[in-house]
Amino acid sequence: MDLVPYNIYLFFIGIFLWFAVGYMWKDKAIMVVHVGAFISLFVGYLNA
Repeated sequence: MDLVPYNIYLFFIGIFLWFAVGYMWKDKAIMVVHVGAFISLFVGYLNA
């Protein structure tokens, strides 16, 4: 089972959805954590 591209796409979707939850709840901590996760995942994806 080669799920490598799909797990990355699902992780991006999860990060976006949790960021949206943080925005709706006005919770800056959730938004900051998920922006950091997005940046690290995106940079890792570009370097792979």
